[in-house]
Amino acid sequence: YHEILFMIDTCQANTMYGQIYSPNILATGSSELGENSYSHHMDSDIGVAVIDRFTYYNLEFLEKIDMQSKSTLQDLFNSYDPMLIHSTPGVRSDLFRRPLDKVLVTDFFGSVQNVELTGQKYNLSNVDTIPSSTFNETRIGENGEDKKSTSRNFHLVNVNSRSTTSPLPQFLIASTLFGLLIRWKNLLVNFTTPAAYAS
Repeated sequence: YHEILFMIDTCQANTMYGQIYSPNILATGSSELGENSYSHHMDSDIGVAVIDRFTYYNLEFLEKIDMQSKSTLQDLFNSYDPMLIHSTPGVRSDLFRRPLDKVLVTDFFGSVQNVELTGQKYNLSNVDTIPSSTFNETRIGENGEDKKSTSRNFHLVNVNSRSTTSPLPQFLIASTLFGLLIRWKNLLVNFTTPAAYAS
């Protein structure tokens, strides 16, 4: 690597960059030891937080700049307001060789991507599909009884299809596989925790 910027948004985030000793690493975090990191707002339709405060205010700053911007990382870090973030952001720059007021934000955030929203779904009819399967998930409670049992239908897509048409977008395949792996990991953890063996 040449230079790395770590941005950490979690409770007690600033403690995570304390053990770094490699050169040319710059790090910033959302909260000090003993502090929580808070959400900015939630979506009442799905009932969960949409974005955390530290990430929200970073995004707010970054959305105001473009590729020709002369804003520096020092400007970004100076924009952090503990009253708005509800915690104390920190910056570790002793391992970084360049002065922060000389480092352009676009040195690290230089990618410009256009997002085009469409009102239609992906057409999956051009790939081979394995018939719907049922996945049963059972969680074991503290006393060994079934805590929750659910059945979910899912479709597996044959990514090795020899179809001459365009394949399913890779990100969709990756996210599907990742979701299945997380489900299996959670299932495995539930069967291997000490509570599962309690009598």
